Amino acid sequence: MAMMKRSDNLDETSNILKDGSLVIDVLIQVKGRSDDLYQPAKDISRNLHLLRSGGKSGVVFQAGGKGFPGHSPIMYANAPLLAEICDQEGDCSSVVAINDIHPDVFQHVIEHIYGGVVPPVECAVLQGKELIDAANRYELVEMKMAVENILVSECVMDIKNVSG
Repeated sequence: MAMMKRSDNLDETSNILKDGSLVIDVLIQVKGRSDDLYQPAKDISRNLHLLRSGGKSGVVFQAGGKGFPGHSPIMYANAPLLAEICDQEGDCSSVVAINDIHPDVFQHVIEHIYGGVVPPVECAVLQGKELIDAANRYELVEMKMAVENILVSECVMDIKNVSG
């Protein structure tokens, strides 16, 4: 970032002011949809079958009245904060209440933990703040980055939503 003294800006010989106004040329690049959106590695997607079947889960996370199976080794490997919450609840063979989160949002959290799944673009745009809050809450950095990337790519600034 370049810094200039105020006196340099006011000096008429510098040609910075045009008719007494400071004019700043800005180049804004608009990026179209592409396949270069951030996508976390999906090397654990084979674990999704455990989530979907619920088989041999050691805990059930309860969010908004809906139950989500949890497997301790996957929690410890991919969501240490949820594993820690599970440990605080006892032996990890019970129901763990997850408060202040919509079940749809928690579904995306769990799918990300099990398989690196990123919420679909439509969900990220509609539930972006809730998804980012949940990713922050459970320290899921890759999920947060992916949702932020979708929002940056999909939420285009124009005259209607920028100026008042």
